[in-house]
Amino acid sequence: MPPTLESLGIDKLSVEERLKLIDLIWDSLPQSFEPNEIPEWYIAELADGLLRFVGLDVAQDCVAPLARIAVTVASTLEMEHGFSLPGIV
Repeated sequence: MPPTLESLGIDKLSVEERLKLIDLIWDSLPQSFEPNEIPEWYIAELADGLLRFVGLDVAQDCVAPLARIAVTVASTLEMEHGFSLPGIV
């Protein structure tokens, strides 16, 4: 059974403490990884946030494929050219 917010005590943390925890977890991720290591649900979340950020209104069934393309392009740019797109991979 996966851990819950309650079993880890996260529900008792303040907003500031939760944000610090998010930062620690984010920093613990490897600097690079294969695009297929990113779960589809996270790809959809990234794409949705990115599309909202740039103000595009895209049908939900298009979000995951667009995100997969973005992650693949970002990974290729980083691996082959050393160019990083923060927040994508």
